[in-house]
Amino acid sequence: MTNLATSILDQATTEAERPRPLPVGTYICSVLPDVQKGTSSNKGTEYIQYRFQVLDLFRDKEGNSDVSEDELEELGGIGSLRPITVTVYLTENSAWRHRKLLDDLGTPEKEGRKNLSHWERAQMAPGHQVVANFRHEPNQDGSAVFPRLNYTASVE
Repeated sequence: MTNLATSILDQATTEAERPRPLPVGTYICSVLPDVQKGTSSNKGTEYIQYRFQVLDLFRDKEGNSDVSEDELEELGGIGSLRPITVTVYLTENSAWRHRKLLDDLGTPEKEGRKNLSHWERAQMAPGHQVVANFRHEPNQDGSAVFPRLNYTASVE
């Protein structure tokens, strides 16, 4: 075990606090290398799971951001943000959202003359950047909120 794990094991449980969620708003993110696929245990829906690392705030042409910079500073700034897990469920009615994400990431649709699958394109995503807007969504019992991907756009 690492020293960090040992020191947490030795801490009083009263010191353990739920991490604060990422402030809502729009960020420039990079996809980390550990893209995974799976099936949900609830409904058996296939999904692809990404981890996004926030690189910077997205700013419009006037230099404005929709992220509360005060909230961000309370979390320690951009450099202290943990990766955000983004799960994209794939159904007949939602597969288009995943295609849009892949298009915004700039992954190719074809390899030669072959049309690539969702999974093949997802495996090409690590290292690519995207503009990602996050909102807060409550967990099932309403005791906390977590960041949920709202929409994406290509980085230009």
